[in-house]
Amino acid sequence: MAPKLKFAEGEKVLCFHGPLIYEAKCLKSSVTKDKHIRYLIHYAGWNKNWDEWVPESRVLKYNEANVQRQKEVQRAHTAQPAKTKKIKIKIPEELKVWLVDDWDVINRQQKLALLPAKLTVAQIVDNYLAFKKSSKTHNATKDKVLVDITEGIKEYFNVTLGSQLLYKFERPQYSEILQEYPDTPMSKMYGSIHLLRLFPKMGPMLAYTALDEKYLQLVLTHIQDFLKYMVTNRSTLFNLQDYGNATPEYHRKVQ
Repeated sequence: MAPKLKFAEGEKVLCFHGPLIYEAKCLKSSVTKDKHIRYLIHYAGWNKNWDEWVPESRVLKYNEANVQRQKEVQRAHTAQPAKTKKIKIKIPEELKVWLVDDWDVINRQQKLALLPAKLTVAQIVDNYLAFKKSSKTHNATKDKVLVDITEGIKEYFNVTLGSQLLYKFERPQYSEILQEYPDTPMSKMYGSIHLLRLFPKMGPMLAYTALDEKYLQLVLTHIQDFLKYMVTNRSTLFNLQDYGNATPEYHRKVQ
């Protein structure tokens, strides 16, 4: 039996995007193979390139109580103290080079990453997990923490890709991917370079989490270890051949 939809197509709703809540419209709905409901959301006043499929948990009914909640979330976000703890994730020099090249390829040469990626974010993270478990120094008692952190990397990627990890030139491609693969997490579509873009953003994101200091340091240690893994495997993970030329039709969409 198909799960019951909470929101109708064309319905005015509120939707979480990052930490804030925005007025939006539900354009379409779909049910994944795992019976999870997702909605294609258009944010009011935003370019359609920002339309995205979101899980039902991010969507709220448009009513007085939720509008009030939207205002409270906005006030709390605006009133956050300036002295929030600063967390910076150190990106190894060997990987910074790829971030610079990536910016040039996308923004100056106006090429696009080939999607689906040959080696996806999910595969890279799972390969790292398998590598850690096969290590002679691996402690099986820490498996749960390792799994939680690696799953967290994938989840952070899925949540932030559309809002923080794309250049303007890539947004039409992202919209096309969402339309073509509505039931597929973006961590199973995008690859290493988009994953690498995540880590400079993760420090500020982690600064606003409720993690206690001890666990936060553990998370940061694992992230730095993951980046070392990317350095070691950079010849496999990064290749300029993983970009392709955009079509004239695509260029017209961007304009």
